[in-house]
Amino acid sequence: MGLVGGILLAVSMVPQIIKLLITKSGKDISYGMQLILLTGLVCLFYYTLVDDIPAVFWPVAAEILINSCLFALKVYFDNYYVKPDPVEEIKEIELEAQAEDKESA
Repeated sequence: MGLVGGILLAVSMVPQIIKLLITKSGKDISYGMQLILLTGLVCLFYYTLVDDIPAVFWPVAAEILINSCLFALKVYFDNYYVKPDPVEEIKEIELEAQAEDKESA
């Protein structure tokens, strides 16, 4: 049961990553929560290494990887990602439509 619980915990952040990739925004995710969670996971990871608990080791390693990805995506979307201007996108679509109309005429 411990391994099953660990796997469920490890994949629990996958829906959040999917949402973040779709919305391209990490504003709903707190930096504090992420840092505290990752710090706790690293401490737990160290504990599983010292006490040789493989049933917990692999799920915790997966959680660290998944939460690190979530944290990196949050940093990227909050600080480096430039959302496209919707007005410019509409102009591009209109220009493409006009070009197609000229080609078909």
